[in-house]
Amino acid sequence: MKFIPSCPDVAPYGLTCEKWLPIPASRLDRHNEIELLYFPEGGSTILVNNNLLQVPGHRLIVFWALLPHKTISFVSDKEYFTCTIPLYMFLSWAMDKHFQELLLQGEVLAAPDASNRRMDELQLNQWWAEMGDSPSESLQAVV
Repeated sequence: MKFIPSCPDVAPYGLTCEKWLPIPASRLDRHNEIELLYFPEGGSTILVNNNLLQVPGHRLIVFWALLPHKTISFVSDKEYFTCTIPLYMFLSWAMDKHFQELLLQGEVLAAPDASNRRMDELQLNQWWAEMGDSPSESLQAVV
């Protein structure tokens, strides 16, 4: 998968976990989901709400994707994880309210180090396997 520039602004992605090709986005994206990014090899430079961020590899980051964002560059040519959680679903989960508030205030939150790397990669691979990388692949698996 890769970013599709023809996708309308603020169009929903829904609940997804996909592996994307490391291709810089051609335009800013916005959608009303919580987005998780994880770069298993290398890292990336991303722009979120006019802030240029260096994202190291092996660290889960999360932000509210209604903020304008795009990938700028990549350290590796390996696929990375992009997961989205609809905002209504995220807000319904019993989790730390302060964490939710920080995201809704526009903070980009990142794991402080790579100590959870193995667990993050196992969980993301499990989500990716369960959700399928694209609707067509999921349909082919059923057929």
